[in-house]
Parts: sequence; structure tokens; C-alpha cells
Amino acid sequence: MKRNRETEIHKLVNDIHVLETAHKSEQTLTIFQELSALRGRLSTLLHCHHQRHLQHSKAFFYVNSDNGSRLLARLINNKKNKSYIAYLRDCQGLVQHLPDNIAKIAHSYYESLYSLESSFRRSTQLLR
Repeated sequence: MKRNRETEIHKLVNDIHVLETAHKSEQTLTIFQELSALRGRLSTLLHCHHQRHLQHSKAFFYVNSDNGSRLLARLINNKKNKSYIAYLRDCQGLVQHLPDNIAKIAHSYYESLYSLESSFRRSTQLLR
């Protein structure tokens, strides 16, 4: 069933692509109606697919939500790990791991970035 749905979605996407290119060249009403019908069918299939995944994730959270907040802790750690900066290279090319040094590198980068912008503004004002 899953394979049939995936092949149907793939076939609909290909048919839509063919009709879109035909519609760009001819722009007839029949092609537009067929294209709209195929898009509606694809939307319905994808909506069912998303609803099933939503139901699956709700069931997953329901089953795992009472395990001593393990699920919540894992989600928070994933978010924290994605936003954590482990190291930066300074202008000499040295790797800096300490948070104070990383902050200095970021500060100097943005300071130089905005000073370039202000010098660019001054040079464009002089040209006018």
C-alpha cells in the first residue's frame, strides 16, 4: 500500500510537470483544468500522508511522554546541540575553543563588517 501511494505521488508529480510545461507553451483551458485536477489529487494524497505522520507522532509522544521526561530532555538536547558553537577560527587561523575567545572573534567580525558598511556609505556619499 505504501509503495503504491509513493508511486502514485511520483507519477502525479511527473504528470504535473509535463502539463505545466505544456501549459506554459499553449495556455489552453483544458490543460489548465487537467493540471488543476492533478494538483488537487496530489494535495489530497499528501494531506492524508501528513495526517498519518501527525497521528504517528502524537502516538509516539503519548507513549514516550511519561518516561521521566526522557523525550523532552532528548528534544532539548538536540536543540541545544544544533545551536552550540564548539569553536571558531580567528583571523590568524588558530582554532579557539574558549567561550570568551569565541565571543571576541564574533565581536571583531561584526565590528569589521559594520565598519566596512559605514566606510562604503562615506565613499558613496563622496561620489555623489
